[in-house]
This record gives sequence, structure tokens and C-alpha cells, in this order.
Amino acid sequence: IRPANTPKVWCNCSAISSAMKQIGFDQLPTDVLVSYLAGYAKVCAVATDMGDSQINNLGMKKTFEIYRVLRTRGMEAQALLGKLLQDDDPSVRMAGALPALEFAPEEAERVLEQIAATEQRFVGLNAEMLLENWRKGTLQFPWSKKRRGN
Repeated sequence: IRPANTPKVWCNCSAISSAMKQIGFDQLPTDVLVSYLAGYAKVCAVATDMGDSQINNLGMKKTFEIYRVLRTRGMEAQALLGKLLQDDDPSVRMAGALPALEFAPEEAERVLEQIAATEQRFVGLNAEMLLENWRKGTLQFPWSKKRRGN
């Protein structure tokens, strides 16, 4: 049941979660993976804002699985992830900025700074904390065992 006055994306959370449990991400084209990543970012943002940790956790798990696959796809994936940095939705920009810290750190930092400065929702706080940990060198990428600088 969808709570009153919730964004349309909320209606799709359960359907997306059920369908995505069956997909092997490594077999999907890179552009499709990046599209799924953007969709998961939106779902996770709504779930977080609504306090639904179950949907958010599932979405983040799938997001990190997608990041792991994209990381093996080289320049094509980097170019497509870079396009997410210009998306209208701040949660999608943040989904592009996290992996971009590895290959375009200056641009990723700029995007995260802008999100942290302008967004009042959880996505703004998340961007602020992500930047703080990145700059301290303590950020552990969720798809990697290594910390920045290790």
C-alpha cells in the first residue's frame, strides 16, 4: 500500500525489487546497467525519505552489485556514469558521483558539494558525509575491500 502523497516512484519499489532479484547484472549491456543504477538511486532516495530501510537496503545492495559490474567495463562505463552527474535528480547525480570519485574525482567532488549545499533531504546529508570521508581518506568503496589510498 502506497502512503498518501508519495512520489510515483514509490509505486514501483516492490515491482522493481521483485524483478531485479532475478537479473544477473553481468549479462546486461552497460547502458542498461547505468539506467538501472539511476532507477535504484531514485527508489533508494524515496525509501530513505519515507523511512523504509528494507527497500533502501535492497536498493543499495543492488546498486553496489551494479557498481561492481560497471567497474569492469572500463571507459564506456565511465562515460555513461559521467552523464549521471548532469541529471536533474540529485539522487541520480550522487549515484554517478560515488564511482566517479575513482576516475574523475574533481568533477565528482564538485557535484557532491553542490548536492550537500542545496539538498535538505537525506541525499544532502549523504553527500556531505561522503565528501567528508573521501577527503579524510577513510571512504571505503562498497564494491571494493580497499580504502582510498590503500
